[in-house]
Amino acid sequence: MKIMHDSISGLKNSWAQFILRIERLPSNLGFAIANNIGSRLARGKWLVLLNADAFPEPDWLE
Repeated sequence: MKIMHDSISGLKNSWAQFILRIERLPSNLGFAIANNIGSRLARGKWLVLLNADAFPEPDWLE
């Protein structure tokens, strides 16, 4: 799928300073399931989930 490939390449190029793991799902499983899968795969001290249609204030994580 060329569109998906271009999107992933763009994502990796835009955030090159981070180690990204791209996990392809068989279909759109929804926001909650995708967050659960991402949470299980996440590594690190902190995990923040933000809905794609949210508009956080600049200092929302402080």
